[in-house]
Amino acid sequence: MDGRKFSTIEAGGRILSLRLSFNAMVEANREVGSIDAFGTRPFETFRAVIWASANEAVPGTLTIRAAGDFCEDYVAENGEASIQAKVDELMIGSGWLKKAAAAQDEPGKNGKGQSKK
Repeated sequence: MDGRKFSTIEAGGRILSLRLSFNAMVEANREVGSIDAFGTRPFETFRAVIWASANEAVPGTLTIRAAGDFCEDYVAENGEASIQAKVDELMIGSGWLKKAAAAQDEPGKNGKGQSKK
């Protein structure tokens, strides 16, 4: 259990501890149907990863809806691309994603994460 790195995220005046363990990945996957949903349903996947990681670090921290509210605050404070960057950082730090794979999915590349203006 101690093999995975802890992280924190802050938004809306709240700081969450996160731990993206194997169990947290299973819970996030269960919530969205597949972690491969990053490409097709990124916001649902970001919310699921934050929710599962927060509840793995401190059980009972967030409901899935509260995780969505937290993500909304995070995006409002840090910009749209920030939530993907934070989830990528968490997944890289936990060993679930290699840096090269994260770079391919950077906002603005391959049509992902682009905001309409």
